[in-house]
Amino acid sequence: MKKKLLLFASTFPRWENDKEIPRFVLELGVELRRYFEVYALVPHTPGAAKSENLEGIQVIRFPYFFPESKQSLAYGTGMMASLKSNPWAFFQVPFFLFCQWMALRRVVREHQIDIVNSHWMIPQGFIASLLPRLPCKQVLTIHAAGLFALRRLPLGKHMAERIVQRSDLIYSVSSYNRHMLERLVHHKIDCQVLPMGIDTYYYENSSDPVTLRNKLNLSGGKVILYVGKLNEKKGVIYLLKAFHSIAKNQSDCHLVIVGTGLLESALKRETKRLGLEARVTFAGQQGKEAVKNYFHMTDLVVVPSIIDSTGETEGLPVVLLEALACGKPVVATRVAGATDVIFDGHNGFLAKPEDGKNLAEKMKQALNADAATLSQNARDSVQPYDWETIGKDYRDHILGLFE
Repeated sequence: MKKKLLLFASTFPRWENDKEIPRFVLELGVELRRYFEVYALVPHTPGAAKSENLEGIQVIRFPYFFPESKQSLAYGTGMMASLKSNPWAFFQVPFFLFCQWMALRRVVREHQIDIVNSHWMIPQGFIASLLPRLPCKQVLTIHAAGLFALRRLPLGKHMAERIVQRSDLIYSVSSYNRHMLERLVHHKIDCQVLPMGIDTYYYENSSDPVTLRNKLNLSGGKVILYVGKLNEKKGVIYLLKAFHSIAKNQSDCHLVIVGTGLLESALKRETKRLGLEARVTFAGQQGKEAVKNYFHMTDLVVVPSIIDSTGETEGLPVVLLEALACGKPVVATRVAGATDVIFDGHNGFLAKPEDGKNLAEKMKQALNADAATLSQNARDSVQPYDWETIGKDYRDHILGLFE
């Protein structure tokens, strides 16, 4: 009989074919279905079912505020972004934490859960640490946002210590996150470094990238692509500066920006100020299949992440892995988990963060490099991050807890 595993998260698709919310926790669960009976406990949001089967996973969504139509803490561009942009969300925090704790206790008891896999140290990791040690094992997956939030809390170090102590197995999506946690608690952590994965086979082919180029009036010249949220830590402002430098000397290149976020209007104003309106396309939010087509029609993908004004940065952007799986070279900055995957001059290039000039130089190197060699190296380098490989790693380490 398969053991029962509960995915415990605050970011999860709200419904089938949700184009706005990242799917990586769901996709991990789909892979783990090979070895476990998988459940998911996530926040409710207006318009979502409180209980449903989503791609073979029994999803339970707990309401945390009434009326439910006013729930605004989770989803959107993330909990931290909600707190920054919506003062009303602060009022919902204690209700969220209490309801989440009650829901976790109930689901573990009613469904006789064997393993709780908490994603993000807070709130999920901390709430799970309040459970009795028995009857279930606790697996923690560390993403950057929760860890950065802990660093800013007055009792963050003590909370982190408790979370680590109560975890039977710890995964970090990047070595950067692991080192940051070790600095926070002042000792070494027994931790597996493994990012969220992708289905590499899915990204090997595209339906018709030429049609997409024609639709965007990009039939000739080089195309540079950014995919992701438009917030400070993504560093898109430095990509615009770098592209401005490149565009001066290359009249046939074009930048496509896929995604939305709090800084979208400001970035569009900066594009206009730089005189790049005819050379930069803001494509908005796109679904998984459309994003794959954007990857295949481009020549270069740029991930210009920075450490933002609050000291926060990313773990390992999944978009980086998706680009490599499509055989596209990536120019990324030397922050967070990018250095775990990108090897300068081999499958992409690494630039200094917050340095538009250096980013432009690396982008030029990538555009002028041997495309066939870079493409093959990109595909080869991403194979260890296929969901099948990652699922087996979770399986082996989790089942080892019961031996």
